[in-house]
Amino acid sequence: MNRRDFDLITIDEAIPCREKRWWQTAGRPLFAQPKNNELYILLIEKAFAKVAGSYCALSGGICSRAWMHLTGCEDQEQWVIEKRNGELKACQSVLHIDTIKKNHANFQSNPFAFTDDSPCYDFPRFWTYIRDCDQEQFIMGVSIDTAKGEVPIESLFNYNLNLNLTLI
Repeated sequence: MNRRDFDLITIDEAIPCREKRWWQTAGRPLFAQPKNNELYILLIEKAFAKVAGSYCALSGGICSRAWMHLTGCEDQEQWVIEKRNGELKACQSVLHIDTIKKNHANFQSNPFAFTDDSPCYDFPRFWTYIRDCDQEQFIMGVSIDTAKGEVPIESLFNYNLNLNLTLI
């Protein structure tokens, strides 16, 4: 497992909040909406916003980028569901760490790319792989590319489904 050196990000305690209305007992944060009193979520988000240049620059980011910044782990995979020869396949792309190192503050760019030897699995083999990753306690996240608009659940597999696997 490759690990980067960590950078110290200094932030203050001011969290951007919506203006409190007369009937409310407290203001609400503008961005992350943690449950209960999970202050650490707001502070981590603020540190990421500082690195990215603004809170808006975090919108639509890739979860594996956050994991890489939090853990230093550079060994990551992304699996994309796409049609290959008329069949849906899960195809692996790998993290190109040089892309991130060149522009570490760009959270919207996808630092993953397919290689000539990127495997593509049918669904039974893919789910076996996911089960094995779960047993190895990989961190896994799923995101849906909604660039085409709202995704109805019945047509989920007509869209790109990104599965980001990270070994920490």
